[in-house]
Amino acid sequence: MKPKHEGGLGFRDLQLFNKALLARQGWRLIHQPSSLLCRVLKAKYFPHTSFLEAGVPGNASYIWRSICDSKEVLQRGLRWRVGSGERIRIWKDRWLPSSSTYKVISPISGGDAEATVDKLICAESMSWNIPLLHSNTAAEASSSSHGNTVHTFWSSIWAASVPPKCEFAQRVWKECPVTFSCHVHVQMSFSDFMASCISDLSSPGLEIIFNTAWAIWKARNELVWNAKVTPVSELCQQAAGVALDYLELGSLLQESFSPARDLPDQKWKCPEVRNYKLNFCCKFGTGNHQVGLGVLLRDSAGLVAAALCTQIGGEGGGLQVHAHALMLALDFAFNIGLRRLEVDVGNQELLGLVNKSGPCLASVGVVIDDIQRWNQVFPFLSYSFIKNNSNKAAQALSTEALSSVYQQVWLEDQPDCITSFVQSDIMQ
Repeated sequence: MKPKHEGGLGFRDLQLFNKALLARQGWRLIHQPSSLLCRVLKAKYFPHTSFLEAGVPGNASYIWRSICDSKEVLQRGLRWRVGSGERIRIWKDRWLPSSSTYKVISPISGGDAEATVDKLICAESMSWNIPLLHSNTAAEASSSSHGNTVHTFWSSIWAASVPPKCEFAQRVWKECPVTFSCHVHVQMSFSDFMASCISDLSSPGLEIIFNTAWAIWKARNELVWNAKVTPVSELCQQAAGVALDYLELGSLLQESFSPARDLPDQKWKCPEVRNYKLNFCCKFGTGNHQVGLGVLLRDSAGLVAAALCTQIGGEGGGLQVHAHALMLALDFAFNIGLRRLEVDVGNQELLGLVNKSGPCLASVGVVIDDIQRWNQVFPFLSYSFIKNNSNKAAQALSTEALSSVYQQVWLEDQPDCITSFVQSDIMQ
């Protein structure tokens, strides 16, 4: 196709553009089931099924054939977002949060190929039935190990109590000047280790981690190809030095090409008169299985109105956990009778989602939609970002929650662990 300046329409590929427009119509059939077009097409072509499962009869119109031809475009990028799970098939649909296929690839257990995801959810608490999931996993491992000698062989090797595979890398990470979080351990895979670092660390620690990982690979190549051994201390110093030098150079360049601005350190701020400030914080425990949640509500004078310490599940990753924590914090505030809230959110991705209007199509969209429904309940509800160093009182509560198996609530009172932080916030 010709570009516009040569007299063309400007399309790079007219066929792909047409398929994208048709796929958009299919998307509307999925998300606007009450529209006139969807009701007409559903009554004629898929009265008892969904658009994605609909077929093309011999007497189908050209429009319907064209829309169905574009279904493959949608199916390559679509996956289910779990709510009640009643319509999602465990073994056939794409519903897992992270996978190469987003499907369950293990053999079907229980014999029911049409089983739905709601069978894996506790109806009372609307949380995953962890014992059931573990029992299915154990049964699958038992049945597959008997029929596959190779699987048994490798399972035995990886389950053996042996030291980490690369002693050099372990010594490097031990000498690394970065302090790791408590749930980082040597048995973690490299991808899980990096994901944990990205979640927990900030600059310059994160840059040092990246440079150290690259330096380990470079040292390996020097040993294999040049028979040169790199000392651990030298590697760590060089990796940290490169990271810090690069950051310093970047800051100098930014100062050179941008106007100087005074950016004062962010401090905790009291809410407006009649409002209450809601702070919350999540602290991940060992293995990320349990998360300590601390919730703190203060009035316009900075005095504590209520506080909560509890534990929640750590499944689903950081964004999922923080969204769930915000839901519980709002519910707590509502139950104790507070109706005008200024909420500080420490996760920027979560803040962007809750402030965005319209349905949320992110993986945590169901929770985000529930959070946004609180806007109709509270007469005043606003969200703003807060840095970790300005949220120390809620952080102390989350640490306290992680060390206790019981939920704790304080009304017009406060635990000793946050007294100094609350007073400091009032004085500043």
